[in-house]
Amino acid sequence: MLTQRELQISFYYYQGFSQKEVAECLHLSHRAVDNTLQGIYEKIGVCHEKEFKKFLENKGLTQFILPHLLASNIRVID
Repeated sequence: MLTQRELQISFYYYQGFSQKEVAECLHLSHRAVDNTLQGIYEKIGVCHEKEFKKFLENKGLTQFILPHLLASNIRVID
């Protein structure tokens, strides 16, 4: 459904990071984050942040955690 990069951006954006902060965390330009978010919105059929966050909640994507944030002794189960 969403690419790894889209999931990364969604993770930070859902947590309340601004687009500029997301860009800094992922070493991207602010424009790249903005373009990716617009692509995500189109892909999932939403128009604004509130719908976007609701979509993530309904699909269980709020439980996605970036691998580098997991402790080294925790395994991700597919």
